Amino acid sequence: MANGDGAFETAKLISNWTNDLTIFTNGRSELTQNQMVELSNKNISVNELLIGKIEHKNGYICRVSFKNGESAPLKALYARVPFIQKSKIPEELGCEISEQGYIKVDMFQKTSIPGIYASGDNTTFMRSVAQAVYAGGVAGSGTNMEMIQEEWANI
Repeated sequence: MANGDGAFETAKLISNWTNDLTIFTNGRSELTQNQMVELSNKNISVNELLIGKIEHKNGYICRVSFKNGESAPLKALYARVPFIQKSKIPEELGCEISEQGYIKVDMFQKTSIPGIYASGDNTTFMRSVAQAVYAGGVAGSGTNMEMIQEEWANI
């Protein structure tokens, strides 16, 4: 469930998981003509109907119902939802925020504000525990090194 470039990239990403893939754009498609041709060549269909609700049976997704009364069976649904920061603290502190809404950090997880580090989901589109643990480790090491350097500078 996505539209435009995000739908196209998600379809490419998961196309090897199933031979039965449909993009639900939830309204008029924003896919380019070239993208539509590529999707068609891969037997990926595009449904532009407005979604009314996603149905489940005993907690398992089973169907998407459209506002026009039609429906389609589902076994899985992947949604490409926009990222929204859950806290305004980084912005209030003056941290630079990317166009996509993530806190901008360097390779050491330092923000644009000295002494402030950030890691995890608020800094990257990569949603994985491994990525968050790695970035947190880098941020912790950087913070530790910065504190040691400050301490030694005062000797």
